[in-house]
Amino acid sequence: MEENVARRGRCCRRQNQPGTPPDTPPAASTMEQIRLPSPTLSFETSGISSSPLSDRKVLCTGRCGDAFIFDAGTRHVVTMPTINRPKWKPISIFVPSAGGRDADPDPDGSLFVMERRPKQEGKSSGWQSDQFEAFVYRRSSKTSPSKSWHHELLPLPPFLRDHDSKYRRFQYEISSYGVVGDGSHIFISAEGHKAHKHYNSCSSVAVTYCLDTVKHTWSEVGEWKLPFRGKVEYVPELKLWFGIPDKYKDLGAADLSTMDSEPSLVRAWILELDDTLNKDLEFDETPNKEWQELQEYQLVHLGSGRFCIASSFHTMRIIRTCLGNELTFKRFAVFTGVEVMPPAHGLGEIQMVEHKSKLTPDVTSIDIVF
Repeated sequence: MEENVARRGRCCRRQNQPGTPPDTPPAASTMEQIRLPSPTLSFETSGISSSPLSDRKVLCTGRCGDAFIFDAGTRHVVTMPTINRPKWKPISIFVPSAGGRDADPDPDGSLFVMERRPKQEGKSSGWQSDQFEAFVYRRSSKTSPSKSWHHELLPLPPFLRDHDSKYRRFQYEISSYGVVGDGSHIFISAEGHKAHKHYNSCSSVAVTYCLDTVKHTWSEVGEWKLPFRGKVEYVPELKLWFGIPDKYKDLGAADLSTMDSEPSLVRAWILELDDTLNKDLEFDETPNKEWQELQEYQLVHLGSGRFCIASSFHTMRIIRTCLGNELTFKRFAVFTGVEVMPPAHGLGEIQMVEHKSKLTPDVTSIDIVF
């Protein structure tokens, strides 16, 4: 009996002794346990920018300009020409070719990649710029038996090129963009700001330009910007453009059929998220009351006036415990399905029907949705 008590005492001391590893199964107890030193060298993936291509394909570019296409459906990777200059959160627009698809499994068209915050360049830098680039899927020549991806530099719009104009010395950011019609043109809206140190003030300008996707030439649309932020989608059934409004709304519609003057929203809506979403977060407050956006909303057109609106949020709160106050942090993403309906019998205004919202698990953030 004394021997059993002594054995139990040694076991208790071993369990309570700090730094002692726990008991291991008999099969592993014969191995000597070691603690590895801190690594002298470690490897990790570099930052990657993702640009939607088509279907379930996405273009990925690394910091060194290396590029490849990842097909989420087949899990295949295809190497691409090196991008001339890596970009910070670039905007990307895929334009299918007029001929549609052929027997080739790759998408037939062009992917335009543009710097989200482009900088002005002098005239001496040349006509083309590595701030605006394109990947074009085409034949190398008329006699080539197959198509492949080719990299091309694009010219800058005039407001970034002409330093003698009223647009000089502004810091620009592309606020919204989209594809017009059958893909013949891409439009961008940009907003520029300039600080005046001596007057303690700031001035701003706004411009909208169109790019001919075949000739690669720019044309000015107006000295204003569209009332959206991010990508803008056209719904032919409603003959309206939809996007995330730039001020205090979650979804908006505008008529861009004539852009002789600055367009305005014809309708705007605010999402009413389901209160049950907070039950998954174990919070009592109603949605959005203490949710802080990690990034701007993103809009994906699903066809026929149906959209998915996605965004990432985080919440912080102090919870009292028996050991004191504890700061909790949650990060998550919300996907909401909405549908815009035409007015009944052609009378009244278009209506938005909000469908179900889904919440991702904690510690989740979404960089891009397509």
